[in-house]
Amino acid sequence: MAMPAEAQRIVLPDSRLAVSKRFGMYKEEPKQTVRNRTSKPNAIMDYILFAWTRCELEHCYAGTHNPFGDSYNVFLDALKALNRNGIVYSSSDVARFAEILPGLYDGDKNFYAKAGMFLSALINNGKDESYEIWLSDSLATLGNHLNSSIAFFGYENTKNITVHGNVGWCPGYLMKSGEIVIEGNGGDYAGCFMEGGRLVVKGECGEWVGNHMSGGEIHLNNSSPIVYSSTGTVDNGKIYHKGELIVSCTGIYKTGIYKKR
Repeated sequence: MAMPAEAQRIVLPDSRLAVSKRFGMYKEEPKQTVRNRTSKPNAIMDYILFAWTRCELEHCYAGTHNPFGDSYNVFLDALKALNRNGIVYSSSDVARFAEILPGLYDGDKNFYAKAGMFLSALINNGKDESYEIWLSDSLATLGNHLNSSIAFFGYENTKNITVHGNVGWCPGYLMKSGEIVIEGNGGDYAGCFMEGGRLVVKGECGEWVGNHMSGGEIHLNNSSPIVYSSTGTVDNGKIYHKGELIVSCTGIYKTGIYKKR
């Protein structure tokens, strides 16, 4: 699927003043304080926000291998355009963007999915190999607790990430390599279509873990049984619960923990 011409090349403003004019229509974002981290004005952040405004999700084809069509590649291209124009961001800039996400919420029903996929592209395109981000509890404002935060976080992941806070549905979707450690909860479909790497959820996790995963490892710490669907199978890879193997492509070893709906 061809990308629209305007997504293929982004003309960046020449200065921070030009960027501020471009964002003049938006209200000033509230400062977010996370573990005593200091929020400061950042010119690079203006460019990241500029890329954010250029990205929109295509229609969601739920339950498919590629649920948002070419959206992720368009997001990735918008960020690569920054690199082509000499804008290189760090893991600290990514952490800062995660802090201000609540201020970007506009009521769009696809906000959580857009936020997760944009963060994923931001990390995969970044120059660093390791990232640490903090997700505000104010993201969890709608619906079921386990699914009310950024969705599709770690989409096609290749990096090493530690997440402080909760993520929503589909963490580690199509994950390729690296490691994602979620210190809080994860939503439904963790590790869905996962191909490699290591996904760790230290809090509670939703249903249908490892749906159609073809490689990698998922490590869980659920206090309640993990429910899976009869239509979703682990094609390859392994799922562990508190360090003990419970699922692999050859069978289910702990039916009391991993239960069919």
